[in-house]
Amino acid sequence: MATIADVAQAAGVSISTVSYALSGKRSITQATRERVLAAAQELGYLPHASARMLAANRSHIIAVSEPVHPDTDDAAHMSFAMETTKVARSHNYDTLLLVHDDALAGMRRSAATQLADGIVVLDVDEDDARVPLARTLACPTVFVGLPADTEGLLCVDLDFEAAARTAIDRLVETGHRQIGLISHRRETLDRGSNFPAASCARSRTTPPYSASRSRSRTRAATRHREACAACASGCPSSTRSCSTRPPTSPPP
Repeated sequence: MATIADVAQAAGVSISTVSYALSGKRSITQATRERVLAAAQELGYLPHASARMLAANRSHIIAVSEPVHPDTDDAAHMSFAMETTKVARSHNYDTLLLVHDDALAGMRRSAATQLADGIVVLDVDEDDARVPLARTLACPTVFVGLPADTEGLLCVDLDFEAAARTAIDRLVETGHRQIGLISHRRETLDRGSNFPAASCARSRTTPPYSASRSRSRTRAATRHREACAACASGCPSSTRSCSTRPPTSPPP
């Protein structure tokens, strides 16, 4: 395996110049930098990880905190971890997966030892123990999910309430009256997992769907079906459109 001394000899420069060329911490001529980089590539030289971390004052590692619960859907959660890893690699970062009890302790260790340049927090619960810890860390931390208290945190999430509204609107518009919900497992709801439970908790003060709005759409859909029944051509058809389709929003 090639060493930094081998690269220096091949490029005709000193070892320190190779270090400067690879780290970018000192100003050297472009011609010298290109000669060093070409020699390193030809020899297959890779800088020692610890030395690179010291030189750049960063690890190029992102920690991913993902606890594993008895009710964890491995396929769903690994898709988040995989996407995080793919995006990290596109920016020349590696990922460190913290699971089980290490999801919490590993966050503290990664920040304290500068093992990671940032932390991504997955599978967020309403009252997540990682929330107060994240507020004390100097390491940048992003939550994929919304805990009950987001103050001082950087969080991203899907808009589940908008998704529910859109789904119900679509069903009502097409004339459905009895709408079922396939929910998550009871233990997932009981522990306050973010996506099935946190949005429900937020909706306790703001219902995710207006009953009066639903009734307005129901009446519009009923009028639509009655008009279609009287329409000689039927509605809808592949050749004609019907002017009695229910509106996309309830009339004032």
